[in-house]
Amino acid sequence: MKTEALIAIASSGYDDGLIQDYYDDPLGEHGDGLAAFIAEEISELTEEDLPSEDQAVVIITALKRAKDQIDGVIKALEGV
Repeated sequence: MKTEALIAIASSGYDDGLIQDYYDDPLGEHGDGLAAFIAEEISELTEEDLPSEDQAVVIITALKRAKDQIDGVIKALEGV
């Protein structure tokens, strides 16, 4: 699957669709650092020669790792 297709799928699951905006215009000021991060991760991790399911697993694994790190930060801040 091409990067553009993966970005479109991810953007459809994001509240305001800004993942697509960051992919289309990565240097633009769209006001959402998380959407920028996700667009960049998908762009960097996509290997178009892999089957779609394998590409999804790689991307999901990276995003879950990021989620775990964010959860750790939230937990630390809750202790303040």
